[in-house]
Order: sequence, then C-alpha cells, then structure tokens
Amino acid sequence: MSLTVVMLSALLLAPVQAAPRPKLEPLPPGPHLFDRDLELVRLRYADAEAVDPEAMLQGALVRLERELPELLLHREAGGRLVHVELAGHRSAVDVGEAGDLAWLAEALSSLAAELGRRLPADTPEGTVEYALLEGALATLDPHTGFLRPDRREAMSEEDAGAFGGIGVTIRSELGRVLVAEVEPGGPAEAAGLRPEDHIVRVGDRPTFNLHLDEVARQVRGPVGEAIRVEVRRPGTEELLRFDIPRAEIAIEPVEGELLVGDVAYIRVPVFHALAARGLVAELVSQRRATDHGLQGLVIDLRGNPGGYLNQAVDIANLFLFSGEILQVLEAGREPERIVAYMGETESELPLVILVDEESASAAEIVAGSLQQRGRAWVVGQPTFGKGSVQTVYPNPDGSALKLTVAQYLLPGGQSLQGRGVVPDVAVIPVQVGEGGVRVAGRRTLREADLSGTLAASRPAGVVAREADGGLLRLAYLDPRAASAEDDPEVELARRLALAAEGPERDDLYGASLEVLAGWGAEREAQVAEVLGAAGLPWTPGDRPGLPSLAVRLAGGEALRSGERGELGVFVANWGREDLPRLSLEIESPAPWLEGAQVVVGSLPAGASRILSLPVDVPAGLDAQEVPLLLHAWDERGELAWSRELLLPVAGAPRSRLLAEVVGHDGEGDGDGLPEPGEVLGLRTTLLNAGEGLARAPVVRVAPDPLGRYELLDPALPVGSPRDARGAPCPDLEAPGCALRLAPGESATVTLRVALSEALPEAGHWPVRVLLADREGLDYLSVVEAGFGEFAEHALTVHLDPREPTRLRRTEPPRIEVVPGAGGVISGVVRDEAGVASLLIFRGEDKIAVVNGGEGSAALPFSVELGAGEGARHLTLLARDTDGLVSTHTVRVPRNVEAPAPEEAEALRAALEGATSPEELQ
Repeated sequence: MSLTVVMLSALLLAPVQAAPRPKLEPLPPGPHLFDRDLELVRLRYADAEAVDPEAMLQGALVRLERELPELLLHREAGGRLVHVELAGHRSAVDVGEAGDLAWLAEALSSLAAELGRRLPADTPEGTVEYALLEGALATLDPHTGFLRPDRREAMSEEDAGAFGGIGVTIRSELGRVLVAEVEPGGPAEAAGLRPEDHIVRVGDRPTFNLHLDEVARQVRGPVGEAIRVEVRRPGTEELLRFDIPRAEIAIEPVEGELLVGDVAYIRVPVFHALAARGLVAELVSQRRATDHGLQGLVIDLRGNPGGYLNQAVDIANLFLFSGEILQVLEAGREPERIVAYMGETESELPLVILVDEESASAAEIVAGSLQQRGRAWVVGQPTFGKGSVQTVYPNPDGSALKLTVAQYLLPGGQSLQGRGVVPDVAVIPVQVGEGGVRVAGRRTLREADLSGTLAASRPAGVVAREADGGLLRLAYLDPRAASAEDDPEVELARRLALAAEGPERDDLYGASLEVLAGWGAEREAQVAEVLGAAGLPWTPGDRPGLPSLAVRLAGGEALRSGERGELGVFVANWGREDLPRLSLEIESPAPWLEGAQVVVGSLPAGASRILSLPVDVPAGLDAQEVPLLLHAWDERGELAWSRELLLPVAGAPRSRLLAEVVGHDGEGDGDGLPEPGEVLGLRTTLLNAGEGLARAPVVRVAPDPLGRYELLDPALPVGSPRDARGAPCPDLEAPGCALRLAPGESATVTLRVALSEALPEAGHWPVRVLLADREGLDYLSVVEAGFGEFAEHALTVHLDPREPTRLRRTEPPRIEVVPGAGGVISGVVRDEAGVASLLIFRGEDKIAVVNGGEGSAALPFSVELGAGEGARHLTLLARDTDGLVSTHTVRVPRNVEAPAPEEAEALRAALEGATSPEELQ
C-alpha cells in the first residue's frame, strides 16, 4: 500500500449548506432512524440496483456483534429468525421474509426492541441503533455511511473552515502514523513536533489500530485545551511526550508564490468553503507583483482530497468562458449539465495542473474538466478515481446519513469513477532515504481497489475510454521539497507554462517536446547517479514480454519481533530479455510489510542480485511465517509475474501485567471513605509477571460518560528508567531511556479522580481503571485482526461511601490452545478469579461465545474450522470476572502457491542449492 496523506482538516464532499436554522433539542435515537435513513436510501441512492436489503441485514448483525462483545447473533441466509444469545439468555426475533428496504427497517426495529429489553440499563443511548445502521450502510459503497453525533459535529467544525487543533498534517506509512507537515507558527511547532515523527499515542488512545481520520478526530478539540501527543523520533528509541494546547486552526489556506519567469504557482490543499475566493485573491496578488503580467499559471492539486462541489465549479469557471464543466448523473434521471457562465475569466493564461494518486473528487473535476475542454495540461500521476457525489442528511438525534446520490461525469459524458484523470505527462517519483529506495505510485490504493465501490455510470451513447499511460513517463528523484522552487514537478510545470504559445492545450504540444526532453534528461541522470551509487543500475530499455524471474529470501539473521532487521531477497533474471528499472512490491496481510518495495534496478538477462530492505518488525509477534506475495513492476506498470514466499519471524517473550489497586484519601476529610465532592486517589501497582520487558506500561482511568467522576490525571507511564534492552539507565533524560518494567519488577502510581457532588443512584462510584503495555500487545489480535478495543485491561473499582476501598488484586486470564487434527482447534482458558466469557472470531465473523462466570476457573473450548475459503486467522478474546482480557490469534493453515510451470526443474534445483549470485550466472 502506498503512502497516504490525510490532512487533519480533510473535508467530505458535501453540497453548499443552507442558512443556519434555529438549534433544536435532539430527539433520542430510536426506530425513526431506520425508517428515515433507509427511505432516503430508497429515494436517493445513486445505484438502486446495488441495494441488497438481505446483505444490509447481515452487515448490520456483524457490526452489532462487534459493538456488544457478549452478543452472538445467527441467521441462516434468507431465514426468518435471528437467534440472539446474550449473557446466557437465548431468544429469537422473527424478521419475516426478506424483502425491500421497508422490510429491513422493520427487521432492524424488531432487533433493537429485543435487545433493548435484554441489555443493562446503563448501556449508552443509541448503541444498538447506531451499530445496526453503520453495518447496514457499510454494505453499499465506501463513501456511504452513518455518522454518529460526535462525528457529525466534527464534520460541522471542518465545514465552517476552522477547528481546534495543533497544526499538523499526518500520513500513514506501513501501518505507522507519521507527522507529514508542521504548520509554521502553530502549537505543534512551538511544542517541538517535527516532520517524520512517529505518533504513538494521542491523549489516551494509541494509534496502532486507528485510521488517519480517527487520529485526526482525537487531535481536534476545544481551543485552549491541551492534548498529549507521544511520538518516537527517527534515529532514537526515546518516547517523547508533548502536551500541546489546541488553537484555532484554519482549514489549510490557498497559498502560492511567484516563480521565475512570472509564472504564478498556487496550491489548493482542499476545496473548503473559501477555496475559490482564496485562489482568486492569490492570483490577483501575484499578478500585482509582476512588471509585465503573468506568463503562466501552475495549480497544485496534489494531495487534495476534494471538498465542496461548488468551489470546484467556481475554480473551473475561471478558465472557461462558456460550455460544459461537468455533468451530474443521478439514478434514473437524465444528466444535469453544469456549464460555465460568462464573466471575468482567466481565459488567456497558459495553465498546468499538478495531480497525484491522492487528488480526489472535486480536485479531479477541476483537472479533468479543464483537460477535457482543452484548457489545461495535467502533469503528475493518475488520480484517485472518486467520481461519486455524497450528501449529508442530518437526523433529529444529532447523527447523520452520508449518502452517495450521484456520479460526476466529465464534459462529453466520461466517468471519473474508478478511472480518475490520466495525466498528459506522467512522472515517476523515486524516493531514497533511511528506509531504502521507493518508486512512488506502485500498487497505490485507489477508488477502483476499494471494496464495494460503485461501477462507472455513463449516459447512453457515451463510449468508455481506457486510461493510457500519458504523453510521456519521466522519472525523477523526489527530494520531499520544502518549497515550490525546489520541487521538481513544480519546475517541470513552470517550464511547460512558459513554453506554451497560447492558452489552449494544443498550444503546448509543439514546444513541450523540447522542455520534456531537457527536464527528463536532467532528472534521469540524477536518478541514475544516486541509484548507481547504491549499486542499482537505472538504465532504460524495452518492456519484456513475459518475465522469467527466480526469487527467494536470502540468508542472514532472522527477523525478530520488536526489532529492526534486514529482509534479504535474491533475484535472478532467467529470461533472455533485459528487465529495465525493475522493482518488487510486497502484498501481505501484515500491515508492516504491505506495500513495501524491493527496488532491483535494471537487471540484464542471466544476471542476479541480492538486495536488502530495512524492516521494523512490531513487538508482540509470536514466532510465525508471514506470507508475502511479490509483484513485479517496471516504470510502465505491473508486469505479468508474481510469486508467494513465507518469511520466518522469530517471536520475543512478552510482558504480562498484574495489577493491585487500592483507594485512599487524596484531598478528602481524612476518614478514608469516598464521599461526594471529594478527590480520591487510586494507588495502582503494576507487576510484570511475564518473561519479556514491558516496553511502555501505562495506567489510566476511563472517562465516565455519565459524569459521575472527573479525571484529574492523564494516562501515567509506570516503571523505572530503562533502555530498550531493559538495562537500567541513569535518568529519563538519557537517550533511549523511558519508564519500563523488567520481568518480575513492579512500580506504583496514583491516579486522582474528583467524585461528583451527588451520590450516584447505585450508591457507589464505579471507576474503570485501564492498564496496558502499549508496545507489548498481542499484535496479531489487536492490529492485524482489528480488535483494538482489547488492547487494554479494564478493572472496575467500586468506591463505596460506606467503607474504605479495599485492595484489589487482578491477573488476566491465560489462553492455552492446542491445534488438533481435521481442522479442529481446542484449548482452555484459565483464571483463578473465574473466566467470564470467551469470544471466538474468524476474521470479522463472530462464530462462538462461550460463557463462564463465578467459579469457572477453567473454561474449555473447541472450534471446528470447516473447509472452504475464509479468513486466515482465528481470534480468541477471553475476559475474566474482574474485567481483564487476554487475546490470542491462531493462523489458519493455507496452501502456498506452487511454482510457475514455465520454470524448469533444473533451474529450481539450481536456485535451491545456490548460495551466491555467481553460482547462478
């Protein structure tokens, strides 16, 4: 998977908002949500034929099971009955014969009513309704969904053009959340955050299992309120902590600069409500700075995720005197044509637009429509391909439905959906850094790759055109430029704009060839020099027909969990054709390997090469063989070759945290009893009873949604100063030193909570204490299988005003697994306090709930996997009667793809016995 950049200010595509209405008190969630939102789906969804109420019901059941861990639901496909098992009680809900969306609304209402009778009274309002709608809507397309009230509120802040934040943009790289940019003069810069910092934790949430938009949501909040951000800086093992006060952050402004030759450069990072106005203002400002007027314009839409449609139309209209800008195609209707209106335009200015694989939606409309109308040249990489329109419909309870209602069509009826905008000049960024060499654009995730994406629609009579490779493909060394003048793509666009003989796209063709040849030769020479110095020849050549490659993992030290290692790969070209500019892309279920590249360079026929790729192996892995599927690429795209390998990874001993919690007076009256309005201290001792180092132990108190107590302390690290190998270090200021717990070591911290002025109805304050080793988690279960909610142990301490809080000792349950014959996995969960339950998932499907309870010190289980396709992992989630959890993931055996038949037996034998490249040449 390629690098992905998501701005903290990223907007969802939405229509122009109407004037604000008087704020009404929200209604409580209930069956009205099902009726209203599903009726909107019936009336407005862009692809009525893709709506499958049966699949939507199944999706709702799966999502609800994840929301409520103790719940098990089962329904035969097409069956009338949904069997419900919750806390030992079994019942059935008759949902009737599968039918239309009205049937689905009634079925969901019946399920919600049944669970409303079964769930505890303190279950948060809307839990069932929200989960059911999320699951049902998620089956439609990647951009349709249900927004809970907190998410809708965050969207409203974004749409307003400003929000409380810290002034950074973030990106995802091989499963890690990294700082991409730090806003000059913003709170993050003042605190000391730097680009490339790895964000480990935001507030009380680790980032290891969060999407980028969720991390962004955690960072945002009330202006003036501080948020703790913990990062790991490249080249160090030290965990840095920053308490950063939020400030009002404007959505990234439209900015630019005047380039050499009086060419205006303007970057539009997102189409927020002021984007068109900002572009006009910047254009006027740069024109005033010239003596003889502007000679050209470069608009940078790289990384622009879209935004308001009207802003994209207004910007395109600046450069078109009349005629079509785009069409909007709703289901069952004739396309609505949006045309340029005659007014003040920039119809005489040569225009070049920069795009990349992250330019999406409204950004694609601007680039695609101006390209189609012959008004601009497009330079960069093929865009994301999001050609659908979303509208947000608010619900009375504060939630909202985000619904795909139409598709965009470019002038002439060509669809953007799944295709994107193909640049006139395709460039290939080559990145060289500490992580090795990377050729951008390989296996980049685009709209067409998303699960459930819409098929492209087009009016009758419009013939789809296949995407071509652009006018020319040029490679260049990507320096991650800090300014426009140092950016190779900006420099290419500047030269092209100056070379244009007029404003029309055709005016650029004749003069462009010399510009492209000159820029390309300069950059190709630079790339060849840098990669040549690294032992990777980078010479051009003809594209081969069917590559004949032999690849295996090279020798060296085994990769170990929690450490950085070198992945060695041996590559031999057995064919008769040279392979120019070859790279191997890794596809893997392991996020820390997915999308990684082994750049081979130009490999002549009969030659071989041993290469290495630096790999950061996450902590918390058991010994295992990780499947890798290698894909071959050259500069023109993917080649017809792939191979599957198994990468052995050595596990490392893990920590195992035990807790003791006791309450005492913090700022009370000294009688040792918790009383209304007092501040109570919870003295918590953590013991590492495991065999491995606890690298980042932490304890915190969970916020109370009912306001029965207030947190006075953030999450507190626990331990003694130790380095990454567990050796004591002098103090926390020493490089690589942090609070850690060695095996057998314990440490104590005190968390303070302010109790409410009134005693809760239950007669006590239930306070949830959470503890975890943030870097010693079960990686397969928590990250790869996606069970982030089980990363922490939760211990509930009841603060009773009638008696002092007594010492609570806890130990998480132990899961013992015995793989059996015939696809059966069995074992036992043990816990002296009693095993409450065991949840068993295959992939995202909950296949069993085994209930225990008080006195269940041992809970046996047995699971038959069955034959056929399915998820590659079985995840076991055990909870004891104290609330502590343990996780364990079992890899489901799979067949490894046999070698390709075209490889001769003699070559395979030679490969198996070879120990050096020379033996195979």
